[in-house]
Amino acid sequence: MDFHGIYAVSKKEYRDYIRNRWFMTLALIFFLLAVVTSYFGTSGMGFKGLEETVAAMMSLNSFLISIVAIMMGHGVIINEREKGSIHILLSHPLTRLELFLGKYFAMSLLLFTTLFLGFGGAAAVISVGGGEHSSWLHYIHFLFSTFLMGMVFLGFSFLVSTIAERKSTAIGGGIFIWFFFTMIMGLLFLGILSIAGVDYEALLRGDISGMPEWIWKMLFISPLDTYQTNVALIYNIKNFFGYETPSIPSYISIWSTSLVLLIWALAPTFLAIRVFLKKDL
Repeated sequence: MDFHGIYAVSKKEYRDYIRNRWFMTLALIFFLLAVVTSYFGTSGMGFKGLEETVAAMMSLNSFLISIVAIMMGHGVIINEREKGSIHILLSHPLTRLELFLGKYFAMSLLLFTTLFLGFGGAAAVISVGGGEHSSWLHYIHFLFSTFLMGMVFLGFSFLVSTIAERKSTAIGGGIFIWFFFTMIMGLLFLGILSIAGVDYEALLRGDISGMPEWIWKMLFISPLDTYQTNVALIYNIKNFFGYETPSIPSYISIWSTSLVLLIWALAPTFLAIRVFLKKDL
């Protein structure tokens, strides 16, 4: 594997993406999301602290960044195939793996740039507006966790882009994955809790006396639940919109949830690479 080839593809792709106006539009969306959430938060108007802002943004982030990541990557491979340009690219001294990794790293860097420009700029405004300057280390940790969650869905988007035979199929597959993880999986989780006889209202009040031990392990099945748990642990958040956060087992920690997020990010990416290397282009 030639790393110069990967770097050349990444550099070219990143420069092309960075020149598009939608890149700045995404960064602006993330900036406005954080600033508006902080100013018009749950406890009246005015800038809140970074911790309260992050707590209010977690669910919004799960929905927004996952769909943004899927839309960013769903056409990366299939567009080249439909235009026939993928054969031209591979006619250069460039392997399939180098081409894939070059495009993947470029899109990953683009996601990283938009998140850190948007949310990072918003944090500066919030800190100045709210007079808070003490939570930057936690906030940077939150940004990296958010980026890692975005990488999970970027991996899925590359997977559908590799498998699909048409761009419309890739779009449909990406939307289905987003809908499954943001909507269906939550309903399935609630259904399992109901079948297991768990008192959901008591759970929201922080009473875990009737909570089976295996239920906690199900948090790792959903990357979005894992992400939200990770962020809550970073800030030691105890209250969400009036609901108490229940005590959790010791094996659910910042490190374990970060590791699971990393596994979630790598799994679809490795599968996409495997498919791409064997696929008839």
